[in-house]
Amino acid sequence: MFRPKIQLTKKSGFVLLIIVILIGVAGWSSYSYFQTKQELTRLSTVEGQQQLAQQEVDTLINQLRRRMILPDKEKPTLATVTDVEALKKDQPFFEKAQNGDKVLVYVGDKKAIIYRPAEDLIVNVGFIAVNGDNSQLSGTTQQSQLTIEVRNGTQTSGLGQKVADLLKSSYTVQKIGDAKKKDYSKTLVVDLGKTEDKEEINKLVQALNAEIVTIMPEGESSSQSDLIVLIGSDKSSQ
Repeated sequence: MFRPKIQLTKKSGFVLLIIVILIGVAGWSSYSYFQTKQELTRLSTVEGQQQLAQQEVDTLINQLRRRMILPDKEKPTLATVTDVEALKKDQPFFEKAQNGDKVLVYVGDKKAIIYRPAEDLIVNVGFIAVNGDNSQLSGTTQQSQLTIEVRNGTQTSGLGQKVADLLKSSYTVQKIGDAKKKDYSKTLVVDLGKTEDKEEINKLVQALNAEIVTIMPEGESSSQSDLIVLIGSDKSSQ
């Protein structure tokens, strides 16, 4: 008669353990539901929506900082491309864009960046015209007076043309060709000393995440343009 009591005690203990586990799971589920409900309620408020939008901006900025130098004196305005065909009709800046691309607008620097987060791809960078005060943008790019010659300094075929196409919306690209050397690792902007507009030069350097030099690399010939852009292998993956 003693053995059945032991078996009954073990069985009762197992049942009790299951009950405790079920109570714990039910309690955690209720807590999680309560927390989720609170979070959804918070996000449905104006303050919650603003915080969510700011988090998206911060995430995009952190991603872009790995690819290029960004203005650090202001937070950009964020927009999403939803009707790219309508934009392409009168705005060449959006020629390479796709629906879902993010547009970061730096009003103070008059700069706009189209970024595709899913591919970690900078689609285009350009300068915008500002109408009246800084709160109204024309949505069109402002052509720089700089003239540029683009030379492909890599073994990647067509890379010079690809970069030139990105620059054409903001600059006058006078010539596209190959560099004498094909092993440039970093993209260089060669300042030939033909222009005093250093601010525009710096904007180009930042847009390309390049290095600026004032001495022509050995073997390279001069140019009729204001600047020479020597494309490096750092642009091969873009």
